Amino acid sequence: MRYAARSSVIALALVAGLGCETEEPQPPDPNEPLPPVVCDEQAPISLVRTAADSALGIPPWLQACNVCPSDFTFAVADTELLTLRTAADTCAVAMPMAPWGEAESFDATLTVDDGFSTAVLAFEHPGTGDRGEDPDELGAPTYRLELAPERLRVPALDLLLLDGFDGSVLLHLEPTADHGFELSFAPVDPDTGEQDPCALTSTWAEPVRLDTRQLGAPASPGDRLPLPFGGPLKAGALQATISSTGSALQNATLLYEVDIDALAAEHGIPVDEHCDTVDGLGLDPLCAPCSNGDGTCVTAVWEWSVSPASNAPFVPVDTLPPECGEP
Repeated sequence: MRYAARSSVIALALVAGLGCETEEPQPPDPNEPLPPVVCDEQAPISLVRTAADSALGIPPWLQACNVCPSDFTFAVADTELLTLRTAADTCAVAMPMAPWGEAESFDATLTVDDGFSTAVLAFEHPGTGDRGEDPDELGAPTYRLELAPERLRVPALDLLLLDGFDGSVLLHLEPTADHGFELSFAPVDPDTGEQDPCALTSTWAEPVRLDTRQLGAPASPGDRLPLPFGGPLKAGALQATISSTGSALQNATLLYEVDIDALAAEHGIPVDEHCDTVDGLGLDPLCAPCSNGDGTCVTAVWEWSVSPASNAPFVPVDTLPPECGEP
């Protein structure tokens, strides 16, 4: 019994002496830099973003970022998503190519694979709820998408192409025989505030679908967006909610990847030379910087909370009139 009592006293003394170990772990010192993560040494998957960097109340797009480059796979039941990489492969964005269904929220999953390990995250993506019936007699509306740097959510930077740009882009919906809409874009002349007659309009190959006031459409390879959006596309998608009267678009979002090869060919320069120019601008983060020798991609996400209808007629421009001179 003497030895048992003595052992108890020693044990209590040790616990008392190690009392600091029972305190909650303290946060890191903000003045001390965190050690860098070495991604090729099987660093653990560490998600730093699991929701869209959006200014909208109900963003129709998804976004995730990991500390190290990874493959991202988003999944939403009964929904085909377009997923594009960005931020030097440490982030990805996704959006449906058909209208979102009516729901308060959607069960979604994100799978992250960094080449060493895989993680799966289940989460809820906000839905639009009951949107109501489509507008009566919508006709062929045109909406004005005002351009401003803060509407460019990805890449998260002050895009140099927008510096000094003061204008907007027109989005036009032309009804088709199969109850869809042909989707066209045209730049606005900032001097007149009207459609620029000396700029070509662009029309996507796939029609827009409308389902209980939700618009959705995919971009096909070769489709275009006018500047400053970026020109020829590899892929893309549009989502927007139309107002009950059709007088405005709400929560409109464009997600797309520029076709760098096609863009360089249009300007008659080698892709490597174009990559050198992009790298020199320091537009980080890009998907895969040209200096890596893997080419590059420029993924962008634009969004508008409200885009009013325009009363001016939309004029398709396939060829420039002589008075416009050289493009």
